[in-house]
Amino acid sequence: MGERADDQDDDRDSQIEGAIAEYLAATEAHLEFDIQLWLRKNAAIAEELTVFLQDHQRALGIAGAGYQDAKRTLSAPRNWDSSQIPARIGSYQILEEIGRGGMGIVFRAKHLELQREVALKLIRSGEFANAEETARFKAETEACARLQHPNIVPIYDVGEHHGLQFFTMAFIHGPTLLQRASGKPLEPKEAARLIQKLCSAVDRAHRVGIVHRDLKPANILFDGDGEPYITDFGLAKLVGADDGVTTTGQILGTPAFMPPEQALGRKGAVEASVDVYALGGLLYFALTGQAPFSGPSPFDVLLQVIEREPALPRQLNREVPKALERICLRAMAKQVGNRYASAAQLGDDLNRFLRDESIVWHEVSLSQRLHAWWRREPILVAHLCGIGITALIVTIAFLIRGSELTPFLKRIVLLGAWGCVSFVLQRMLSRLLRKDAVCLSWAAIDIVIYTSLLFVADQPRGLLLIGYPMLVCASGLFYRRSYVAFMTTGCTIGFLVLAWSFRSAEFSKIDFQAIFISGLAVIGLILSTMIRRIRALCTYYDEKFE
Repeated sequence: MGERADDQDDDRDSQIEGAIAEYLAATEAHLEFDIQLWLRKNAAIAEELTVFLQDHQRALGIAGAGYQDAKRTLSAPRNWDSSQIPARIGSYQILEEIGRGGMGIVFRAKHLELQREVALKLIRSGEFANAEETARFKAETEACARLQHPNIVPIYDVGEHHGLQFFTMAFIHGPTLLQRASGKPLEPKEAARLIQKLCSAVDRAHRVGIVHRDLKPANILFDGDGEPYITDFGLAKLVGADDGVTTTGQILGTPAFMPPEQALGRKGAVEASVDVYALGGLLYFALTGQAPFSGPSPFDVLLQVIEREPALPRQLNREVPKALERICLRAMAKQVGNRYASAAQLGDDLNRFLRDESIVWHEVSLSQRLHAWWRREPILVAHLCGIGITALIVTIAFLIRGSELTPFLKRIVLLGAWGCVSFVLQRMLSRLLRKDAVCLSWAAIDIVIYTSLLFVADQPRGLLLIGYPMLVCASGLFYRRSYVAFMTTGCTIGFLVLAWSFRSAEFSKIDFQAIFISGLAVIGLILSTMIRRIRALCTYYDEKFE
């Protein structure tokens, strides 16, 4: 045994010497040398070669770019390409790749002895998996092994092949819910039946102490008979246990289908209620054909999850019954206490809906409804509040001063038109069609109507100019620098048109115009800088969701 160990050590030393000789020969001949490829080719001795690079380049007085490349190669997640995938893993023959997630790669494979097709999952970074990836993969394996339900993909085998950890599960031939919907809503009762079955499966997982934490349309598979299956327990967690992976402030899951407490990264708050919210999100997706929230980046979606309410399903699909909409919104309540207490309770209400039975609802106060409306449509509510207050002031001033009727009616008509246009634009915005174009159009209309109101306002108009910087500040709530730049430019143009039209007014003086325009520019610059800093801080989290 001792001689065999000595032989293995000699072989390893020979490999290290050969690899170092290859590197030195290339560098001395001034040839291009791919350090990352070299390390991958010598993966078994990569740590020793990295130490060599560090010592060698430090001795030469080099800044260490090659070492930094090597360090990044070892620490960053590495994804296999097709040439690195083995043709056979244990008793399984690899047939094709069928999917990739944030952590694993899934292949269609065949068990050579049983002649059975399976889905085989490996850690995405292969033998280079770090401790965190290995812990998550192990947690998924254990979670799958503990679950037995007709609507959960069953696990068949767990194993290791030359350092590669893997497990196999049933191969489901059908599409995912994401593929099945294809942007189109399901029939309401079909959607209710689907989510009811998933509620039963999730309730089973919760009863054995497992929270999925990443329920989304891509993780719901359908077989040839249309039966749904839950898969991908890569982020599963044992209830009440520390998984050793998640830390406070760490966000795991898919932004559009996670509740606020999960989006905020609260470690202790991520329990079974997370899956209840996600089931509500799946019902929303099935009823409307779109996710509850969407945006140009995960950061934008996370902000909406934390601060906003989704558009009402009936606004996006008029065929959705009122009762089913209320079930969906209750499951997706921001506050945990306002949600269904369990997946089983949600499933019970869906059963009652399918049987056309009455459902008992908790009374919702007027203040709660107004608060929900504000969170669902903050832009519209802000517009209506501003328009309403302005209309009230204009009316009171007309009654007190006894002004002429025609200018008063012009102002009221403009304000009424502004409110009607805001309603139309909000409906367009809810449907997520050309969202950027709708937002910019809304900003342009705000500037035009506000400038028009100043034209018909009574003297003095100078104090009313405060509306322009208010519009610029409001554009910052979108967290988009382009919106701020557009609004700043538009307000500047609106002010110049007004100043040119009323040359006798106090704000027509050149020095006043220069000061006012400079003030708008400074506000816009400050907002843009703050937005750039916020997005820079969130780049890390955006990459986590890619």
